[in-house]
Amino acid sequence: MRLAQIISYVFHPGLMPTLGLVLILNLDSYLRHTIPSNLKLFVLGLVFINTFVFPVLLLFFLRFRKAISSYQLDNRKERILPFGITCIFYFFTYNLIQKTPLPPIVVSLFLGMTISVVMAYLTTYFYKISIHMMGISGVLAGLLVLYLQFSANYFVEIVLVSLVWGLIGYARLKLKKHTAAELYTGVVVGFVSVFIPTYFGLTI
Repeated sequence: MRLAQIISYVFHPGLMPTLGLVLILNLDSYLRHTIPSNLKLFVLGLVFINTFVFPVLLLFFLRFRKAISSYQLDNRKERILPFGITCIFYFFTYNLIQKTPLPPIVVSLFLGMTISVVMAYLTTYFYKISIHMMGISGVLAGLLVLYLQFSANYFVEIVLVSLVWGLIGYARLKLKKHTAAELYTGVVVGFVSVFIPTYFGLTI
């Protein structure tokens, strides 16, 4: 049980955008060699603050105001407000990323992450989706797109992310935070939301 809790905290869904970008920007591809280090640091800092720090501070505030009963948001209805506000953070971040000289595939990748959060917010009105599985599935989707488009050997990275994917699923079931169906829903939403915009280079 303790191991499952550690896995859930280490691979917190709020950290997935940052961890995903760290991985993808440092793969052996043109992204690694053409994006200046200062731009990478700026984007990673921007994403970390807006998709993790601010949402966590929001949870502290809502808990202080007794708007939520726990930081884990076990109650589906209590997820609606923080998820809705988090969508605003993601849209704001996406708008800023669009204005940077990042390659279009990175912009499309973050658009996919933003779409996944919006989908989670809308789904939460009637279903308790697994945000943990949604987050790691989005990272896996982005990695697979780069593998397909660059025809590069990312076998090790794909295997490692897949192992983490399995560990997170195990942890959420072990802690009884979700049913298997809720985990699978998170997988589908996270993977599809990121894969389609990134693969087709979509932006808004």
